[in-house]
Amino acid sequence: MKTSTIFLFIFALLFCSCMSNELKESQKYDYTTSGALTDDCFQVIVTIPPDKALKTMADQRETAFIKAKGSIAEETEKQVLSYYSADKSISIDKIPLEKTNFLKEKSNEYAKQAIVEQEFYLIDNSAVLVYRIFKKGIKSDILNN
Repeated sequence: MKTSTIFLFIFALLFCSCMSNELKESQKYDYTTSGALTDDCFQVIVTIPPDKALKTMADQRETAFIKAKGSIAEETEKQVLSYYSADKSISIDKIPLEKTNFLKEKSNEYAKQAIVEQEFYLIDNSAVLVYRIFKKGIKSDILNN
């Protein structure tokens, strides 16, 4: 009896966790949009060119990938500020300092929650990583706080 109860509890948790990250079909495969995909999902796209001094495609792709993974916090900050400024129709340098600091702090928290949704390489061996941050009310957090 206890085993079946534990199994049902684990199944319910898995089912609920999968539903919280649910995107519409058109959004699931959108790997070009930087910003909020939904009220609860923010997407960050990181594109890093390869080191052209490296000779092989494998070496170029590997170093570009490592640099892309290392720049997620910085890119999240840039893209959160860019998303906010675009929504408010102001330039990034016109965002009040208090709001800028708040968004930078929040973007560092978001970057820690980011998961790689997709990774691919461009013809020039640039690494492209598509990160998604699933957090309840993330769009509102960015735009309204």
